[in-house]
Amino acid sequence: MSLEKEQLTNEIQQVLKTSSELEQQVSQFKHFEEQYLATLECLKQKENELTETSEKLFISQQNAEQLLIEKDELVKNGQSTDVVNEQISLIEDEKKNLEDCIEQLNIRVNSITNEFESANKQFVEIRLQKDKEISNLQEQIQTLNSQLSVAEESIAQKENSVVKLESEIESINAQYEKKLAAVDEVQKVWEVEKRELETKSFELATELRIIKEQSNGISGLAEMIESLRKDLANANKRVEEIEETANHDITIMKEEVEDRDIQVGELIKEIEELKLRLAEAEKSLEREKKEVERLETCCDKFDDEERVYKQTIRTLQKEVKDLKGIKTPPRQPGLIEMGRAGIKPLSRETTYIDEAQNEQGTFVDARDSFVAADKSEDVKAPQSTSNQTAVFHPDDTKHETQAANTPSKMNRSRCDQSTSNQTAVFHPDDTKHETQAANTPSKMNRSRCDQQ
Repeated sequence: MSLEKEQLTNEIQQVLKTSSELEQQVSQFKHFEEQYLATLECLKQKENELTETSEKLFISQQNAEQLLIEKDELVKNGQSTDVVNEQISLIEDEKKNLEDCIEQLNIRVNSITNEFESANKQFVEIRLQKDKEISNLQEQIQTLNSQLSVAEESIAQKENSVVKLESEIESINAQYEKKLAAVDEVQKVWEVEKRELETKSFELATELRIIKEQSNGISGLAEMIESLRKDLANANKRVEEIEETANHDITIMKEEVEDRDIQVGELIKEIEELKLRLAEAEKSLEREKKEVERLETCCDKFDDEERVYKQTIRTLQKEVKDLKGIKTPPRQPGLIEMGRAGIKPLSRETTYIDEAQNEQGTFVDARDSFVAADKSEDVKAPQSTSNQTAVFHPDDTKHETQAANTPSKMNRSRCDQSTSNQTAVFHPDDTKHETQAANTPSKMNRSRCDQQ
């Protein structure tokens, strides 16, 4: 019983230790959740800033286009374009600042998305670890339940044995009481017989003395005296034997009674100890049941939290995918921006490229070849307009619809296609960029299309 009690106490301590460790891990998990929510809030703020700056950039582009149209009208009317140029320069500066801000925001969003992915990985690892711990705790709970059932069965058996021992003790006490009563009766009878023998011996002694006094001179009375002496000796022996047997029986019965009293005391002590152990086992059983219920509630809470986290992860992944489609594609600078940046336009003379001749032997102008290429590629307009669309992330699933194809849009799309071959288009997530290709006269002519 003591070994079972020690085992139960050790198992209870282990369960309490595991529950405390689980509580610590839950607190760490809550701290991680707070950090996770903070990063998500920061990501939402940066995405809102990105959308605001993209809207501002779009508005500035519209204003720049409107000012360019006004400038063209003023040039046609022969009026001064200084104010328009100043406004265009201000809008270009604002546009440049907005583009820098968008780049910084894109970098920040990328870093936050990387942090989000790493946090998501950590969350998945922690979730797997918690699932393993929960499965281990459930196994421990099952083993503890089986051990508790075994302990309850053993306790029931011990209770039955205690009841049997109590009944045996009661029967033994009844037997001892009966024997003690019999001994008391025998002792009383022996005392009565002893008193009777003493009285008889006293009477015989008196009679002998009287007879001696009366028959000093009578010789015939000698035999009577001898017989009386023998009877007295026999009576004394009988009394001594009865005393010895009675004393022997009394000592034996006293020893047996003392032994039985000792055994009864030991049994009573064992019964008290068993009752104490039974009470302690019942208390430990109640504590373990409460602990098992608390662990079950903790597991249910953890399952609910895990379900909520999975739902938030799904919604946030969906938001991230939707927000990736808002990113504006990179745009190549036009001739005005190239002039402001100090990039000199190239020609056939500066690039030392031989001019191509047509079938009549005359040199072909780059603009004429470009127009001919436009006429020959009118059939391929849908394919060329596909290069006009924005660059999407591989994880994106929704794409914006394309605008209706017109001749001017198809020409611009071919110009965009040619400029995209001139300079590599990179995603904001890329870290390594390729160098810009060398400009050629045909490429410069195609870049003039952007200005037009």
